[in-house]
Amino acid sequence: MATTMRITPELRKQINAAVRTHTVGAAPRAEVGYREDATGTVTANCLLWPEVADLWDMTPLAEVKTLDVDPANPGCVELDLYVYSVRGGYRELETNVGILIRDGQVVGADANYTTLAKLKATLGFPVCHW
Repeated sequence: MATTMRITPELRKQINAAVRTHTVGAAPRAEVGYREDATGTVTANCLLWPEVADLWDMTPLAEVKTLDVDPANPGCVELDLYVYSVRGGYRELETNVGILIRDGQVVGADANYTTLAKLKATLGFPVCHW
């Protein structure tokens, strides 16, 4: 079983800043996507997802307190955030934002997954199977 990383106030601030950088809405809201890992455990860490993993749940970022860490890549977490805004009472999906976290710090983020893959290679960040 994976160990966990606590989302500190500083880490939450960094994640929110990364979301705002990659969205255009005035008040974007982010939800963390959860999928099952190879053992059937539901997790938010993309590094633990198998190649085929259906979306299991989404939880508002503000409610997420801990993240599973991949034992094969200590200190590393990749999040798939679903970012939306509310206009006139309707929820509109704006984009997904991938967040790269290493040792409790956001080290990269992008809404374009091709760009995110290049950023991972530059940073020497683990590649998820999903």
